Amino acid sequence: MSVFRCLHTAGWIACLLSGNAHALDNGLARTPPMGWNSWETFRLKIDEGLVRSMADAMVSTGMKEAGYQYIVVDAGWKGKIRDASGRLTIDLSKFPSGMKALADYVHGKGLKFGVYTDAGAEDCVSGTPGSKGHEAQDAAQFAEWGVDFLKEDWCKTEGMNAQESYTKMGQALLATGRYLHHGSISFISPANREATLRAIALMKSEKRLISYDPNIRLNLWPDPLTAREGVLLGLSTADVLKVSEEEMEFITGHTDLTTGMRALRAQGIPVVVVTLGERGCTYAWGDLQGNIPARRADAVDTTGAGDAFVAGMLYRLTQLNLPPTELERDAVEDLLTFANAVARRVVMRRGAIPAMPTLAEIAEEV
Repeated sequence: MSVFRCLHTAGWIACLLSGNAHALDNGLARTPPMGWNSWETFRLKIDEGLVRSMADAMVSTGMKEAGYQYIVVDAGWKGKIRDASGRLTIDLSKFPSGMKALADYVHGKGLKFGVYTDAGAEDCVSGTPGSKGHEAQDAAQFAEWGVDFLKEDWCKTEGMNAQESYTKMGQALLATGRYLHHGSISFISPANREATLRAIALMKSEKRLISYDPNIRLNLWPDPLTAREGVLLGLSTADVLKVSEEEMEFITGHTDLTTGMRALRAQGIPVVVVTLGERGCTYAWGDLQGNIPARRADAVDTTGAGDAFVAGMLYRLTQLNLPPTELERDAVEDLLTFANAVARRVVMRRGAIPAMPTLAEIAEEV
């Protein structure tokens, strides 16, 4: 899990990874997370109209294009008590449409949605329930709403240990995912390797699937042999593997696509996808095999193409909500066509993260 320091200026946030944090190479916080947080300017005087207007402004003023992604609703959204089943309630006088609808609105703008809670018995300012003793339940509720970012405060925590409490919530959040996606960079340092393998073990114990994109960066490793050992360690964990054509050659030693795919499948990985740049991708998906062509793109920046492809692929997999190997050919090819389209849109704009398209833009592609 990543540890953040957040700087607040008139409601705008920039969060920096702490220097001693052991971060997973899962695509999160590769750049400082930046966005808007309701607390500094509005305190408890918030409602869904305000939040929607801030999402609108993030896009219309060019902040989104500059890299600001997050709309975070701080203290003031919760109801005073939990319901009979122990779930958090919402202050419906402020948020009558509910948090899921608000998250959907924010996501529709191509932004990410965050909420506030507290590790203790109640939060710091509004007297509403904290997450103490309800970590798994609250994490599941946040996941249902589509929350991308959680700010967890530290009040009413007498007798609690901060590291244990934040670890508990971190593991609860991790366990809500259908997939854990990671890359080989996590295996470079011993501490990160240990954290990644522990996260993988947790997900597998919850019968979740592991997605792996080696994302090989040889300049970050001591030498190519050590890099290859780290990459192969990742292969041994994977249920879904995405590699580029060059990474296939590095791993298998084969330049021939058919031979290289066969060598990757021999690792016992159920789903293997090799991206081919402007030529699209080829796949071995359970018992299915095939090629998906890509539309031509006037590329200006290919930095985020691979990550965008994986994001599109995993998004569609989570929408289908079926084990990957149970998909029919039409579903697999529709999914990979979608992933190709996401990557195509990204390379046509500068900046890997700001270039990520909205669903409406992808609908124009497919």
